[in-house]
Amino acid sequence: MRFPNCCAHWRSSSQHCHHLLFSILVSALALSPSVAHPQSTPGKLPVFDIDTDGLGPHEIGAAIGRQWRAAFPRLEQKLDALLANRLETKMLTAKLGGEALPAFARIPEPYYRAELDGLAAVLDLVSRNRLGDGFLSWDELILVQQLPDFGAHDWGSGFGVYGTRTSDGYPFVARNLDRDPQQPETISSLESITVYSSRKGTLVNIGFAGNLGVTTGFNDHGLFVAFLPASGSPESTQDNVPTEPIGFLLRQALEKQTNLDAAAQFLRAKPASSDHSILMADTHRVEVLEHGTGRAAQLRDASSEHHPAMKWERPEQIAVVGCFALKRMPSLCTGLRDRHRWHRYLDLAQFDPDRHLAQIDDLARIMFDRMNSHDAINSDATHQVLIFQPHSTTLFLRSKVPTQRHPVEPMLYRYGNLANRSSPEQSGLFSLWTALGLSLAALIGIALIIRIIQRHSA
Repeated sequence: MRFPNCCAHWRSSSQHCHHLLFSILVSALALSPSVAHPQSTPGKLPVFDIDTDGLGPHEIGAAIGRQWRAAFPRLEQKLDALLANRLETKMLTAKLGGEALPAFARIPEPYYRAELDGLAAVLDLVSRNRLGDGFLSWDELILVQQLPDFGAHDWGSGFGVYGTRTSDGYPFVARNLDRDPQQPETISSLESITVYSSRKGTLVNIGFAGNLGVTTGFNDHGLFVAFLPASGSPESTQDNVPTEPIGFLLRQALEKQTNLDAAAQFLRAKPASSDHSILMADTHRVEVLEHGTGRAAQLRDASSEHHPAMKWERPEQIAVVGCFALKRMPSLCTGLRDRHRWHRYLDLAQFDPDRHLAQIDDLARIMFDRMNSHDAINSDATHQVLIFQPHSTTLFLRSKVPTQRHPVEPMLYRYGNLANRSSPEQSGLFSLWTALGLSLAALIGIALIIRIIQRHSA
């Protein structure tokens, strides 16, 4: 039996062998993950894990708040700045008729109210309501949860392909978020992914620190939802007071439902406080729920009847922009940006069983498309690119860095097993014991090799 020369060197130098064994042990221990793991990679969002088993909503809110505060210094000041940037004080005064913020700050679901109480308990809050003063009040914290309901959410577009048009028969869904380049980049510095894990299931919230509601997220069943304003203009707002924040409605859908049909039925029953679309997907297909104020929500698929100016003849493929496309919904597509994007999606959605089937690289190519940079699918205002595979719950995402002033290279980061991981504490402990076990096995294996070498050299 022959061994590499380095083994002969081990026989003559036990010190080198000891060093090697120590290095293996340290390397294995380094593989053990931490409970919360904010990423320092530019464009990759920090991920926070919350094990909710045995915790009440107040405790969950406090646990989330502690992780957020540790990762984002001056969180309260940044949330106050976010409100001041996104909402005009005059607009708020007009809505309230001179009353205080609680007139429209409503969180009717007791569970979420208790979770918000827990978050507030670990924040430094003040009693006065004054946007832009560098402090955060309880009422302002509630208002953070309702930004989408007042037309103050990022706009964007999305695309999906499924069925016989994909390489493996499973759906892909993609969503881009746009943000006014002239706006201060407060929200960019707070972007994060929060994972709620329990024995009952997992919810992944792709949002920002301070917001407990969901505007983009998915669960361990592969159900995906993404909120997109359908006002036709990111600056417009609605005069309606939200009866229940859309962020908590979407979160309820992910917590209680397992498929697209059930989630759509749940959301249809709720009134809309602003015109919006919900890009939805599960392990079988991708559709869009169009919901206007004062109107019944309508589910749109690839075969639905569209507005004449928004024709779509692409089986098992679907697109969504910042306006409604269904013929029975009001037509708001007067902006050049939405029209250009719609027709660009139409040009790029050329997947066919007889020619080319969609793969992850094809979705990336579409979502990074730069034709007509001002109104492109990936325009100068595009801040975040996301692709999701429901059947594997695999997320691909790229977010621009706040200090970055040059175009982002077309690269996505993979977030694997976010909805399939064990609870953080159990996962970390299990990984530690696994690492120790592997190290011990390596030590035994090396010791056996040395003994065999010694016998053969005797």
